[in-house]
Amino acid sequence: MPVNLSPSLSLSISFVDSFKFFTILFSYLRRLLEVQPPSPFRYIIGAAIMMIGVVFPVGYMMFRNNRVPSSSSYSKQT
Repeated sequence: MPVNLSPSLSLSISFVDSFKFFTILFSYLRRLLEVQPPSPFRYIIGAAIMMIGVVFPVGYMMFRNNRVPSSSSYSKQT
């Protein structure tokens, strides 16, 4: 036999159910987003990526035009 609940009682039950749902969801997200300290291997991989992506290209751009030819014709042109 179905039981007819008053609207206030059904509202409180749905609020409790939604509160439990969000509590479980937030605890799952907190566990999922928890950050562990990086291992030394991660530091080495990050340093290698920085060297390849930033340090080498910037160094190449800085020093590629600093080579001066030693011929005397170069000094006459300037």
